[in-house]
Amino acid sequence: MESNELSMKNFKLFKVAQLNTAPWNYKENDEEMTEKLMNNLRKNGQIVNMLVRKLDSGKYEVVDGNHRLEAVKRLEWKEVVCYDLGKVTKEQAIEMAIGINEIRFPTEIMKLAENIHALNEKTSLEELSKTLPFSVEELDNILKSYKFDWEEIENKIGESKNELKENRMVECPACGHKFEVKE
Repeated sequence: MESNELSMKNFKLFKVAQLNTAPWNYKENDEEMTEKLMNNLRKNGQIVNMLVRKLDSGKYEVVDGNHRLEAVKRLEWKEVVCYDLGKVTKEQAIEMAIGINEIRFPTEIMKLAENIHALNEKTSLEELSKTLPFSVEELDNILKSYKFDWEEIENKIGESKNELKENRMVECPACGHKFEVKE
């Protein structure tokens, strides 16, 4: 499918009952993440549409959004917005799904930490953990990198380089993590 074939008219409101999960979906099910997804949908509504393809039976198979479909079914939603790919082959659908699911850009942890810090000024980590893909402990660890005194560790490393020539390891004074000192 060429990108110029895609258009706004392909965004449609579908009855949840018309949609089937893809039996070839390779993403794992996770009850905790499903709960977080449901909480996110309750809080924010449907922000991300599902991607579907028409089957010969007249029903539609979810190419991208199988976990969202499960969540909206549990929430007893009647309709959702989908992008209708029409009659694409199973192979085309699988290739699209893998591309959508796996082309992810690395996280800049310091920017993520800054954003979590900003959210945490108004919302508890417990509340954030209900709709974000992190546990309270993970959010707390992310915040530690935001609050981390990088200058202190640089000074500690400088002081330790001479002391640690044999094992070349230094311990972070803030968290106790050990790492190798490089010249």
